[in-house]
Amino acid sequence: MNASTLDVIENLNNYAAMMADIDSFESLATVSQNIFTDFLKVEFSSIYLYDPFEEKLSLLFATGLSKEQEDLAEKTVMERHPGWAFNNNKLLHIPDAENDALSLKVLDRKNLKILSRLYIPIQNKGEAIGVMSVLSSKKNGFAPELIALVQFIANVTGFIYKNLINFERIKNVRERMRLHDKALESSSNGIVITDALKKDNPIIYVNRAYQKITGYSRLESIGRNCRFLQGEDVNQTEVKRLKESIKNQAPCSVLLRNYKKDGTLFWNELSISPIHDYNGVTTHFIGIQTDVTERKNTEIKLEESNNRFGALIENLQAGLMVEDENRKISLVNQEFCDMFGIPAKPQQMIGYDCALASEEAKKAFVDEDMFINKITKILKEKKPVRFEEYELKDGRVFERDYIPIFVSENYKGHLWQYRDVTEKKNSEKELKKLKHFYEKVLNDLPGQIAVFDKDFRYLYLNPASVKNDEIRLWLVGKNDFEYCEYRGFETKIAEDRTKRLTMVSERKEPIRFEEIINKPDGGENYFIRVISPILDDNGTVQQLLAYGLDITDLKLAEREVQTARKQLENVLDATAEGIVTIDERSKIVMVNNEVENIWGYSKAELIGQPVTILMHTKFHDMHMNGMNRYLETRVPRVLNQKLELEGMRKNGEEFPINITIKETKLDDRLLFTAAIHDTTELKSLLKKLENSNKSLSEFAYIASHDLREPLRKITAFGELLNESLEGNIEEDDAENLKLMVDGANRMQKMINDLLSYSKITSTVEEHSKIDLKKLVDELADFELAALIEESNAKIEFGKNLGPVRGENTQIKQLFQNIISNGIKYRKPDIDPIIEITMDSGPRFYTVKIKDNGIGIKEEYYNQIFEMFKRLHSREEYSGTGIGLSVCKRIVEISGGKIGVESTVGEGSTFWFELPKVN
Repeated sequence: MNASTLDVIENLNNYAAMMADIDSFESLATVSQNIFTDFLKVEFSSIYLYDPFEEKLSLLFATGLSKEQEDLAEKTVMERHPGWAFNNNKLLHIPDAENDALSLKVLDRKNLKILSRLYIPIQNKGEAIGVMSVLSSKKNGFAPELIALVQFIANVTGFIYKNLINFERIKNVRERMRLHDKALESSSNGIVITDALKKDNPIIYVNRAYQKITGYSRLESIGRNCRFLQGEDVNQTEVKRLKESIKNQAPCSVLLRNYKKDGTLFWNELSISPIHDYNGVTTHFIGIQTDVTERKNTEIKLEESNNRFGALIENLQAGLMVEDENRKISLVNQEFCDMFGIPAKPQQMIGYDCALASEEAKKAFVDEDMFINKITKILKEKKPVRFEEYELKDGRVFERDYIPIFVSENYKGHLWQYRDVTEKKNSEKELKKLKHFYEKVLNDLPGQIAVFDKDFRYLYLNPASVKNDEIRLWLVGKNDFEYCEYRGFETKIAEDRTKRLTMVSERKEPIRFEEIINKPDGGENYFIRVISPILDDNGTVQQLLAYGLDITDLKLAEREVQTARKQLENVLDATAEGIVTIDERSKIVMVNNEVENIWGYSKAELIGQPVTILMHTKFHDMHMNGMNRYLETRVPRVLNQKLELEGMRKNGEEFPINITIKETKLDDRLLFTAAIHDTTELKSLLKKLENSNKSLSEFAYIASHDLREPLRKITAFGELLNESLEGNIEEDDAENLKLMVDGANRMQKMINDLLSYSKITSTVEEHSKIDLKKLVDELADFELAALIEESNAKIEFGKNLGPVRGENTQIKQLFQNIISNGIKYRKPDIDPIIEITMDSGPRFYTVKIKDNGIGIKEEYYNQIFEMFKRLHSREEYSGTGIGLSVCKRIVEISGGKIGVESTVGEGSTFWFELPKVN
């Protein structure tokens, strides 16, 4: 291998290295130009490449030519040898250009002497994609080795150019796809792209509109055929057309019944278009979806409407008749025949002469001549006439329309429509009465009422708004600016009102505001005003209604309230109770001076703090849980009840308190106010009282025991004496002895009752759950058995007797005393009936025991519960007068109340409260 060959190889290696770095048309031009000038060292060279987008050969570079010559060479390339070599895809070598018949000598005219020409097609896979041109000023200027090198360079250039074209195409395609994708995503139509090269044309892309229309996401759609949107009721004809178009790779449009993901039917107007590659192969289908459900439903409704049109005409609640241009009947419905009492069927009326029909019909109208004359005038003018009214002799009122029919400006007849508006006219009369009534109501209202039109002109004002009748009538149709000018007022009032009217009109929402108007005497009038929009069915403002109320007195009252509030605060501060008010967050909002005295905190230290600061720590969680539960359920558990709790003073001292909580609302704000007593001293006094009661009970027991013993002896010896002297004693002495024994018995019974009362007042036994039905049954079987049997009494129960809380012996005594009274104070010859029922309250049951006895006068309702109080003599009814006082004491110990309702001669109902079981 000689040195020349080594140089060629080295140059080729350098060329290959430079070619490997080519990444643009500019670098391809630079490298190619260097090859021809530095390596091949030719005089003239150029490369033309085919631009597939411009569909022409473009000059990549040229050496040895001026800029003007380069431009001319590119413009004439297809007319010269490069064009021939490109079109024929053949190498063209002209060793001697002087005798070249094809030479146009375009460049030679510019004083270029070209004697040798070489044109080599630049190929890729055998296809010409450009031309490489090498020229020489010498004949036979190209050796075979040079031609071979140029061919090699042309082949490499073709390969690189094709790659660059593909790269640029990919970049362009990517950019276009980015823009297309953005456009597709913003489209309101559903866009679907399917892969035509894969089996079953799977979906590869859907846009947002598609997802919104169908309800299916991209992940749920990609890879599936569009058929999954179809249901069993798909239109097979349309589907067949779609399949044929896909098979033939042709565009088409179809209307399909598709279903959304949630099963909702929607009408899909689908247009598909095939997408081809550069070789003409169909690679994809683009489908454009349009949800035309609303349009389709409209079409369906229109079709149904057309189908119903005939039935509508027949059943129209109006008499309808169509005459042709010769006044012959061409259409009439049954309602027309019925309205005019025509015995014929509508079909029989077709072709009948309307002039004759009118002469017959006029007899039904009050003014026959006017009816005929109006028809004559209308037919002559041939202009539409609406809502003419005619009164019939039978009292009915018809409303008539005339509509001329023109086809291409040619008169073809007319339509008469008659409506029976008798009820309407009667309703209008009633409406006028009602309107008069409402106007009277509005006129009598003390509030100022005004109605404005859309341009804020007055339509109506009541007398309270403008008392002067003349001004009020003048103001209708005017606005506030005109009113202010007329009355000499400042325009600011009109400006403010117009702004508010504009606000209501724009927002379509009512507003409420307070307006202050200065009086001539320097005072102020206060008004609350409300402006509301009156909307039609489409939400458009038609009128504005303004209502004003003079609240001057209310304002003055508010000031008085503020003064009273201050006085109330002074009263609260002076009260002996601690008053604490908290909000829904358990934050303290108000305390009085007594709270400072009880707890040792100042008001400033308490306001805004959690109320638990005043509680013993063991009640903190209980309070917060109870507050949260009440706010959620609104079921009160501790409200309005007296509670015994423990407080915590600022110095940490624990102390007992009584607390009652009330709920209030202030401006939609929920507040809780507690009245609190420090019961430290009270607890001490109660302890002393308990000890005193205990001693008193012991004394009562001992005293009654000591009294009963001599009374038993008096009774016993008196009875023995009566027996021993029976028959041997004077009648008066026997009566006195009997009175002595009876008195001793009564005294003994009274002492027993006093002892029972004493035990009740001092009882400390545990309360338990008591079944009232069971308790009364035991009384009937044992303690009251003899009395019930003797009197033939009957005890009846309600269905709602629930368990109560109390001491069993005391509750039994309570029921025994009242039931026995109901039986004892019975009417002669009437069997006593006792009815026991119960009503449920928040904390107590209210028990009612009703009898059918002699009854009690109202003035004795309270006296009968007093100790030893009797309304009857012992000869009439036995007893000590202590029983009901015992009942009252038992009920009061339980925390309840007792009372009676009665009608003399009909019976009494004793009622009392017993606590519920917690």
